[in-house]
Amino acid sequence: MPHEIDPLVTPELCILLERYLLKRDCIALAQVSRLYYQQWLHFIWDSVQLPAPLPPNTHRPSWTTYPPTDKTCPPEALLRHRDLVRHIDIMTDMIDPDLLEGVHQCSNLLSLKLFDRTLRGSSTCQVLFGLRRPRNTDNDQQQQQPEDQQQQPEDQQQEGQQQNPWSSLVRLEKEEALAFKQGKRYITDTLQVLDLTLHNDSCTETVALLVLVAQDYGHFSNIKELRVDVTQAQDTGPSMSVDLLLMAFPRLDKLLLSGLTIEDGSTPSSSLLPDNYKHNLLHINIFNSTADHRTLYRLLSHLPKIRYINLGASLRTQARAQLNGTKGHLIEHLSRLCPNLTNFSSHGNQTIPRESWVKFFSSGMEKLTNLMLWRSQLGDDMICTLVRGCPNIKDVLLIWEQVTHKGVQTMLTTWTKLERLVLWNSTLSIELFGEAPKDDEEEGGSSGRSSPDRRAVYTPWACSSTLRFLYLNKLTGLTRLDRDTNKMVTYTPRPIVEAAREQLQKCTRLRQLSLMGEALEPRMVVDIKDVLDPSNTIYQDQLREQEGQSRKRVFPNMRVLHLQQTAAEVDVRAARQIMDALPMLQSYKTVGNLSPEAVEYIKERRQGALD
Repeated sequence: MPHEIDPLVTPELCILLERYLLKRDCIALAQVSRLYYQQWLHFIWDSVQLPAPLPPNTHRPSWTTYPPTDKTCPPEALLRHRDLVRHIDIMTDMIDPDLLEGVHQCSNLLSLKLFDRTLRGSSTCQVLFGLRRPRNTDNDQQQQQPEDQQQQPEDQQQEGQQQNPWSSLVRLEKEEALAFKQGKRYITDTLQVLDLTLHNDSCTETVALLVLVAQDYGHFSNIKELRVDVTQAQDTGPSMSVDLLLMAFPRLDKLLLSGLTIEDGSTPSSSLLPDNYKHNLLHINIFNSTADHRTLYRLLSHLPKIRYINLGASLRTQARAQLNGTKGHLIEHLSRLCPNLTNFSSHGNQTIPRESWVKFFSSGMEKLTNLMLWRSQLGDDMICTLVRGCPNIKDVLLIWEQVTHKGVQTMLTTWTKLERLVLWNSTLSIELFGEAPKDDEEEGGSSGRSSPDRRAVYTPWACSSTLRFLYLNKLTGLTRLDRDTNKMVTYTPRPIVEAAREQLQKCTRLRQLSLMGEALEPRMVVDIKDVLDPSNTIYQDQLREQEGQSRKRVFPNMRVLHLQQTAAEVDVRAARQIMDALPMLQSYKTVGNLSPEAVEYIKERRQGALD
């Protein structure tokens, strides 16, 4: 019958709506329509966040259950759909025991994120290990110690606790040993991603218990991504041994550590790996932590397949420390330790000498494609070494570096595969697009029209066919002496403006362009043609109709255009020509130089294109 088929609830339409609607909107539709609920059942229960507040006076149809987002998830609802849940985020201090049982029965769980703010990590222990109570205080531990430990002198017990921070976990391991030996798994072995956010005081003991259960009882054997983040970390975060993590999780591919102190080899637990041990770890991120170069050197020697390294840490070492019999800095030996390295990031490591960076760049990192440096004392001379030693760079992010327009020219004219270039807080001259003629520099006139014999001299960019994202911060113009006021003034020569437009228009695959500085003009991007009578709207409409079909689409793929602190105001005429030249533009932004009429025109022309 025709009335049995609803054209608004076809499977094809539901798949399209999933892409454009927020999850809370899908849940709202599922609550009022049985057909939407059946179509989006897997999508709604794919990820669950526990707990969430329940809005008052919420209507629930008899054939539905409370959705897992924006409402409290009843235990019976979680148990009913436990086979559909694949991702769980637990953002709570203490979880409901009934909900805990439902989490433990999710047999297809792939990722688990725990945000535990308790001082003793009670929520993490409940979810991962089935411990129904938080750990006791130090006084309770002294009362419940085994008899053999009570017979020891108190001074020996205190000394042992200081040397071994995991001694308090021995009692917990004995209580749960029977369940672990019987193969009881509180979290399914299908878990692949584990994200832990712990308190500073409970991080070491909680992770040690995780390693103990994984290594001795075979739990969490399929973990491929592990993240340990410490909240309220002090100057020196809790101690952590990466060796134990690698031994406990042999299938680990990605390891992220934040707010920790990586053990430096002085403790027995940090040198557990044999000399010939090799691990298949691909991604390591040590952020906001403290580490020693000798420890990282030894660690990387066990990771021959590593591809991504992020050293956003405070590295403790001397400039010419002894590294396993090899003098020099850790950075100098990365090409030998990590022959497959493709992504490298370093920020906050200001103690690394410039000589070590030069040796790293010149060591022949042909597989390196992504590079991010922050406050690494990178200069133009090091850029020349970088482009020769790393010819296949595709993505570059430089923050607070000492790079000038000459270094940017070297990168743009040498790298043929460059797709993304970002320079933040690096003062660059407008001459990176080209050098102005000497007569124009002497006259200093940006208002005069350029002639064919007064063109800027520039080298074409080698990445014109691959560049997609360009972000340049603090572009400055040229300076000259004003004879009338006898002061130095800043100006933008017209030949450089035309050279910038020619260079940018050759980048046909450019999707986002962000330029900042007082020397910017819209003419650097689009050739804005002057109209004889700007006030005559009829003449403008006729001109647009005549040239609309033949006007060249110079940026067919550009989605975002940001020109901040431009020197010239963007009026309606300029806005019209910009929109005509950028047919795919989705976001256009200027700061302080967009006329109200241009704002209204852009809004009417393309809804949502103005930020």
